[in-house]
Amino acid sequence: MKSIFKKINCAIACIFFAINVNAQNSTSVFTCDAIITLVNAPSSATGLFRIGSVQPNGGDNDAVTVNASESELIVLALLAQASGDAVTLVVRPVEGGDTRCRDNNERLTLLGIF
Repeated sequence: MKSIFKKINCAIACIFFAINVNAQNSTSVFTCDAIITLVNAPSSATGLFRIGSVQPNGGDNDAVTVNASESELIVLALLAQASGDAVTLVVRPVEGGDTRCRDNNERLTLLGIF
């Protein structure tokens, strides 16, 4: 029962966060269903973690990036990778308004996981 409430609370928080980010930055925020397959250490050049995933139906998603200072997202990504369970990623494009989970440009920033 606790797990269900935790997921509901996280989902609500992610939605409000996404609405807030969207209102402030005038950028698109959207979700992607994913099974996380890898979490790469940050690049020395960019300082960004790279998280790879596939769609639950087997298709690929573009990789998303996370700033090394966003430790809570990195921990959630590692836990999701270890469990192998499907999760929902809240993401926004770094530039432009493309809202596809797979458009081959790998320019997505992770905002939340639930």
